[in-house]
Amino acid sequence: MLYLALQIKIEEDVSKFFPKDKKIESLNTVFKNSRFADRLIFMLSSKNLSQPLSPDSLLQLAEQLTQRINTVPGVKEISFRIDDALAQNLLEEIYAHLPVFLEERDYRLMDSLVRPSVIAETLRKNFKTLSSPSGVALRPFIERDPLGLARPVWQRIQEVQVSGEYILYDNAVFSKDLSHLIFFVHPSFASSETSKARLFFDQVDPLLKEMQSLNPGFDVRYFGTHAVAAGNATRLRDDTVLTISIMVLFLIAFLGFFFRRKRAPFILLLPVVVGCTFGLAMMFLIQGSISILALAAGAIVLGVAVDYALHFISYYHYQPDAREVIKDLLFPLTIGSATTVLAFFSLQFVNAEVLKDFGLFAGCTLIGAALSTLVLLPHLVRPGFLASSPGRFASISSFRFDQHGYIVAGILLLTPVFLYFAFQVKFNSDLNQLNYMTDDLRVAEKELNSLNSAGIKSIFIISEGANLEEALNHSQAAQVELEVLKGKGVVSHFTHLTSFYPSTKIQDQRIKLWDSFWKRNNKDKVIANLSEAGNNAGFSPSAFDRFNSMVRKETVVLPMTSFQMF
Repeated sequence: MLYLALQIKIEEDVSKFFPKDKKIESLNTVFKNSRFADRLIFMLSSKNLSQPLSPDSLLQLAEQLTQRINTVPGVKEISFRIDDALAQNLLEEIYAHLPVFLEERDYRLMDSLVRPSVIAETLRKNFKTLSSPSGVALRPFIERDPLGLARPVWQRIQEVQVSGEYILYDNAVFSKDLSHLIFFVHPSFASSETSKARLFFDQVDPLLKEMQSLNPGFDVRYFGTHAVAAGNATRLRDDTVLTISIMVLFLIAFLGFFFRRKRAPFILLLPVVVGCTFGLAMMFLIQGSISILALAAGAIVLGVAVDYALHFISYYHYQPDAREVIKDLLFPLTIGSATTVLAFFSLQFVNAEVLKDFGLFAGCTLIGAALSTLVLLPHLVRPGFLASSPGRFASISSFRFDQHGYIVAGILLLTPVFLYFAFQVKFNSDLNQLNYMTDDLRVAEKELNSLNSAGIKSIFIISEGANLEEALNHSQAAQVELEVLKGKGVVSHFTHLTSFYPSTKIQDQRIKLWDSFWKRNNKDKVIANLSEAGNNAGFSPSAFDRFNSMVRKETVVLPMTSFQMF
């Protein structure tokens, strides 16, 4: 049994506390597979925000810090500076497949953009823009899209940014006031792998302290699911050890005081030890793991299990024949144990995994404790075991409460008072309080929320389906509802995936809209007008060849892998 018990895997995932509900399972699935949720956010700032460090100083410190963190085992990737090639790749991707990114509402604007007079005016403005200092940055856009047909797509990309609370400085992410620099660390392990997370933070924390000691005016904090999960696991582990240790020490002290025998506590605790070993062995055989939350709650079982041994010893005090004790005790102990065990086993019908674990572990432990009381104790206890402690606590057990009127009156008076206050009890509905966070993590969370006020008011909407296509179509339906809510002022802003990740069905609809647009506006005539207006504005005859090719190219439905960049 001990060998099997030692093989069990102890799970330190606090999400086991949540009910096993389809919606919660979906949410957990999303977060466990989300690249965003599995990022650690590092925030660098000045310790005295009234005298902030310069952005260049923060960049220099961030460079040093990222280099050192990158040497820590468990770092998969560090996102510090935005890749310059990203914008160019995005530009190429959108113009290569523009029709599948355009929505029905965009064509009202596009119909006006291809009028001859508007084309001429647009190209004159483009030529003037290219002659200005800003023309260098805008040249790729004007060359690929001189009429601005993709303008609604670029606006939607800008809208993906929930708020203007972050800016780019030297390709790094800063808060709007440049007081905080932010970068992301992607660990190579999942947040549920708390043992790896603890080892990771045991190496990262000294690095941060060393950096802060070398730069006294500099402050760095981190926040993320890995950090919270590691904190939870450490707290749960320490609390479990503390709780069970206190319970065992209390039982040893109590039993030793009562029986005044050195070996009495150890004999009486033997069924508890055997029961717990049996319980863990059965948990391993049945499911292979147990939640540490269930193990912590198992301290309750110690008090119940030791009762079995006390029953046996009490009987043995009056009947020193072990065989007779077993005969007398077999029925009441078996029935009493069975009712308690069944009560714990009934927790298998609840939805919370941690309660299922606790019920199964507690029930199996009590079975083991009851069996060991009937099988092992008779061999270990000898006549006279209680001879040195007759009548201890006898005065308490013989006290007649019903014969003292003031006690009865007090109970009658206090009962309605207690009943009144009992109905005032409220359940704590703040699930955030299930998480244990160190003071540093709480400060980091508060600081992060102060930088991103919109983030703490966000709601995540999950669309499911048998496959990606179906999930995207459901997501598109949600977008229609969100547009209505935004029109009513219920929703201030929303970011939607299907604008840049359209399903096959949505792509097909958008391609038909594109073809219909060019049927209404003869593409050859538009290209001719563009060439004439470009010549008049001062552009070379081949200036817009890439745009002309895009218009004439036949658009086809793209595989889902084409949108991975977005």
